[in-house]
Amino acid sequence: MKQMQKLTIHLKTMDYDSFYQKLTNQSVNGWQHNVEREQQLSETDMKWIIYTANIKDLPKSNLCLHKDNSTTIDVPNIVPLEISQLSVDEYNAILHNFVECILKPIQVDDNFTFELSKNELFLSDMLDENSVNKFKSFSRLANKSTGFSDPRDEERWFDFVLSSFNKNLDLDLLVDSLVNDGWTADNSERLARDYEYASSLLKYQQERYI
Repeated sequence: MKQMQKLTIHLKTMDYDSFYQKLTNQSVNGWQHNVEREQQLSETDMKWIIYTANIKDLPKSNLCLHKDNSTTIDVPNIVPLEISQLSVDEYNAILHNFVECILKPIQVDDNFTFELSKNELFLSDMLDENSVNKFKSFSRLANKSTGFSDPRDEERWFDFVLSSFNKNLDLDLLVDSLVNDGWTADNSERLARDYEYASSLLKYQQERYI
Protein backbone atom coordinates (compact mmCIF):
# COMPACT_ATOMS: atom_id res chain seq x y z
CA MET A 1 0.00 0.00 0.00
CA LYS A 2 1.40 3.38 -0.97
CA GLN A 3 1.82 5.79 1.92
CA MET A 4 2.87 9.39 2.45
CA GLN A 5 6.52 9.44 3.43
CA LYS A 6 7.93 11.08 6.53
CA LEU A 7 11.09 13.19 6.53
CA THR A 8 13.09 13.46 9.76
CA ILE A 9 16.22 15.59 10.11
CA HIS A 10 18.76 14.99 12.89
CA LEU A 11 21.12 17.87 13.67
CA LYS A 12 24.65 16.69 14.49
CA THR A 13 27.42 19.32 14.50
CA MET A 14 25.00 22.08 13.50
CA ASP A 15 22.71 23.98 15.86
CA TYR A 16 19.15 24.89 14.95
CA ASP A 17 19.81 28.58 14.27
CA SER A 18 22.63 27.75 11.83
CA PHE A 19 20.45 25.14 10.14
CA TYR A 20 17.62 27.66 9.81
CA GLN A 21 19.88 30.29 8.25
CA LYS A 22 21.44 27.92 5.71
CA LEU A 23 18.13 26.29 4.82
CA THR A 24 16.16 29.49 4.32
CA ASN A 25 18.87 30.94 2.07
CA GLN A 26 17.89 28.24 -0.41
CA SER A 27 15.12 29.54 -2.69
CA VAL A 28 15.57 27.76 -6.01
CA ASN A 29 13.70 25.62 -8.57
CA GLY A 30 10.26 26.81 -7.55
CA TRP A 31 10.90 26.80 -3.79
CA GLN A 32 10.42 30.01 -1.80
CA HIS A 33 10.85 30.57 1.93
CA ASN A 34 7.41 31.76 3.09
CA VAL A 35 8.30 34.23 5.83
CA GLU A 36 4.78 35.63 6.20
CA ARG A 37 3.13 32.27 6.83
CA GLU A 38 6.00 31.24 9.08
CA GLN A 39 5.55 34.30 11.26
CA GLN A 40 1.83 33.61 11.58
CA LEU A 41 2.50 30.08 12.81
CA SER A 42 5.41 31.12 15.02
CA GLU A 43 3.02 33.06 17.25
CA THR A 44 2.52 29.68 18.93
CA ASP A 45 5.16 28.12 21.16
CA MET A 46 6.40 25.88 18.34
CA LYS A 47 9.16 26.71 15.86
CA TRP A 48 8.20 26.38 12.21
CA ILE A 49 9.92 26.72 8.85
CA ILE A 50 7.55 27.16 5.91
CA TYR A 51 8.46 26.73 2.26
CA THR A 52 6.10 27.31 -0.65
CA ALA A 53 6.61 24.90 -3.53
CA ASN A 54 5.59 26.05 -7.00
CA ILE A 55 6.96 23.14 -9.03
CA LYS A 56 6.08 22.31 -12.61
CA ASP A 57 3.46 19.52 -12.91
CA LEU A 58 2.86 19.44 -9.13
CA PRO A 59 0.20 21.29 -7.07
CA LYS A 60 1.34 24.52 -5.41
CA SER A 61 1.80 23.72 -1.73
CA ASN A 62 3.25 24.80 1.60
CA LEU A 63 5.77 22.39 3.11
CA CYS A 64 5.96 22.73 6.88
CA LEU A 65 9.00 21.84 8.97
CA HIS A 66 8.60 21.61 12.72
CA LYS A 67 11.30 21.63 15.37
CA ASP A 68 10.48 18.55 17.43
CA ASN A 69 13.27 18.98 19.98
CA SER A 70 16.70 20.57 20.15
CA THR A 71 18.19 18.24 17.52
CA THR A 72 15.25 16.84 15.54
CA ILE A 73 13.18 18.51 12.81
CA ASP A 74 10.42 16.80 10.89
CA VAL A 75 7.85 17.52 8.18
CA PRO A 76 4.41 17.00 9.73
CA ASN A 77 2.49 18.10 6.65
CA ILE A 78 2.47 19.42 3.10
CA VAL A 79 -0.60 21.60 2.54
CA PRO A 80 -1.96 22.14 -1.00
CA LEU A 81 -2.88 25.77 -1.74
CA GLU A 82 -5.11 25.45 -4.80
CA ILE A 83 -6.70 22.01 -4.45
CA SER A 84 -8.33 20.26 -1.51
CA GLN A 85 -5.99 17.30 -1.16
CA LEU A 86 -2.70 15.92 -2.46
CA SER A 87 -2.48 12.37 -3.75
CA VAL A 88 0.12 10.12 -2.14
CA ASP A 89 2.28 10.34 -5.28
CA GLU A 90 2.05 14.15 -5.37
CA TYR A 91 2.89 14.45 -1.66
CA ASN A 92 5.93 12.20 -1.97
CA ALA A 93 7.11 13.90 -5.16
CA ILE A 94 7.06 17.32 -3.47
CA LEU A 95 8.90 15.91 -0.44
CA HIS A 96 11.58 14.32 -2.61
CA ASN A 97 11.99 17.55 -4.59
CA PHE A 98 12.52 19.44 -1.33
CA VAL A 99 15.21 16.98 -0.28
CA GLU A 100 17.04 17.24 -3.60
CA CYS A 101 16.76 21.00 -4.18
CA ILE A 102 16.81 22.50 -0.68
CA LEU A 103 18.06 20.02 1.90
CA LYS A 104 20.92 18.14 0.22
CA PRO A 105 22.77 21.28 -0.99
CA ILE A 106 23.34 22.40 2.62
CA GLN A 107 24.39 18.97 3.92
CA VAL A 108 28.14 19.03 4.53
CA ASP A 109 30.14 16.32 6.27
CA ASP A 110 28.24 15.40 9.43
CA ASN A 111 26.38 18.68 10.08
CA PHE A 112 23.07 16.81 9.92
CA THR A 113 21.55 13.59 8.69
CA PHE A 114 18.06 12.86 7.41
CA GLU A 115 15.86 9.87 6.80
CA LEU A 116 12.82 9.24 4.62
CA SER A 117 10.33 6.58 5.61
CA LYS A 118 9.28 3.96 3.08
CA ASN A 119 6.83 4.95 0.37
CA GLU A 120 5.03 1.63 0.51
CA LEU A 121 3.65 -0.41 3.39
CA PHE A 122 3.41 -4.21 3.31
CA LEU A 123 1.71 -6.74 5.57
CA SER A 124 5.15 -7.82 6.76
CA ASP A 125 5.70 -4.31 8.14
CA MET A 126 2.78 -4.75 10.56
CA LEU A 127 2.47 -8.50 11.08
CA ASP A 128 4.88 -11.24 12.09
CA GLU A 129 5.86 -14.02 9.71
CA ASN A 130 3.30 -16.43 11.15
CA SER A 131 0.38 -14.06 10.50
CA VAL A 132 1.62 -13.20 7.00
CA ASN A 133 1.83 -16.88 6.14
CA LYS A 134 -1.70 -17.47 7.44
CA PHE A 135 -2.95 -14.58 5.31
CA LYS A 136 -1.26 -16.06 2.23
CA SER A 137 -2.68 -19.50 3.00
CA PHE A 138 -6.22 -18.14 3.18
CA SER A 139 -5.99 -15.64 0.33
CA ARG A 140 -4.34 -17.88 -2.22
CA LEU A 141 -6.34 -21.04 -1.53
CA ALA A 142 -9.81 -19.56 -0.96
CA ASN A 143 -12.54 -19.35 -3.57
CA LYS A 144 -12.32 -15.64 -4.34
CA SER A 145 -15.96 -15.42 -5.39
CA THR A 146 -17.38 -16.81 -2.13
CA GLY A 147 -15.00 -15.45 0.52
CA PHE A 148 -14.84 -17.95 3.36
CA SER A 149 -18.17 -19.74 2.95
CA ASP A 150 -16.38 -23.04 2.38
CA PRO A 151 -15.50 -24.67 5.76
CA ARG A 152 -11.83 -25.06 4.79
CA ASP A 153 -11.60 -21.42 3.71
CA GLU A 154 -13.37 -20.37 6.90
CA GLU A 155 -10.85 -22.29 9.00
CA ARG A 156 -7.93 -20.62 7.24
CA TRP A 157 -9.61 -17.19 7.63
CA PHE A 158 -10.18 -17.75 11.34
CA ASP A 159 -6.54 -18.84 11.75
CA PHE A 160 -5.42 -15.57 10.16
CA VAL A 161 -7.75 -13.45 12.31
CA LEU A 162 -6.70 -15.20 15.53
CA SER A 163 -3.02 -14.75 14.73
CA SER A 164 -3.28 -11.04 13.94
CA PHE A 165 -6.30 -9.44 15.65
CA ASN A 166 -4.19 -7.70 18.30
CA LYS A 167 -1.55 -6.34 15.90
CA ASN A 168 -3.51 -3.16 14.97
CA LEU A 169 -3.52 -4.08 11.31
CA ASP A 170 -4.41 -1.15 9.05
CA LEU A 171 -7.66 -2.08 7.27
CA ASP A 172 -6.72 -0.16 4.13
CA LEU A 173 -3.54 -2.23 4.00
CA LEU A 174 -5.60 -5.42 4.35
CA VAL A 175 -7.90 -4.34 1.49
CA ASP A 176 -4.92 -3.42 -0.67
CA SER A 177 -3.21 -6.75 0.04
CA LEU A 178 -6.36 -8.70 -0.86
CA VAL A 179 -6.84 -6.74 -4.10
CA ASN A 180 -3.20 -7.35 -5.03
CA ASP A 181 -3.82 -11.05 -4.43
CA GLY A 182 -6.65 -11.11 -6.96
CA TRP A 183 -9.75 -10.36 -4.87
CA THR A 184 -12.31 -7.90 -6.18
CA ALA A 185 -12.55 -4.52 -4.46
CA ASP A 186 -16.04 -5.34 -3.12
CA ASN A 187 -15.02 -8.69 -1.66
CA SER A 188 -11.86 -7.16 -0.22
CA GLU A 189 -13.89 -4.46 1.53
CA ARG A 190 -16.32 -7.09 2.81
CA LEU A 191 -13.52 -9.21 4.23
CA ALA A 192 -11.95 -6.16 5.86
CA ARG A 193 -15.25 -5.34 7.58
CA ASP A 194 -15.51 -8.94 8.77
CA TYR A 195 -11.95 -8.74 10.03
CA GLU A 196 -12.66 -5.48 11.88
CA TYR A 197 -15.74 -6.92 13.60
CA ALA A 198 -14.03 -10.20 14.53
CA SER A 199 -10.96 -8.37 15.85
CA SER A 200 -13.10 -6.05 17.99
CA LEU A 201 -14.95 -9.02 19.44
CA LEU A 202 -11.74 -10.90 20.22
CA LYS A 203 -10.18 -7.81 21.85
CA TYR A 204 -13.31 -7.34 23.94
CA GLN A 205 -13.15 -10.97 25.09
CA GLN A 206 -9.46 -10.66 25.83
CA GLU A 207 -9.90 -7.52 27.94
CA ARG A 208 -13.04 -8.64 29.76
CA TYR A 209 -12.62 -12.32 30.36
CA ILE A 210 -8.91 -13.10 30.32
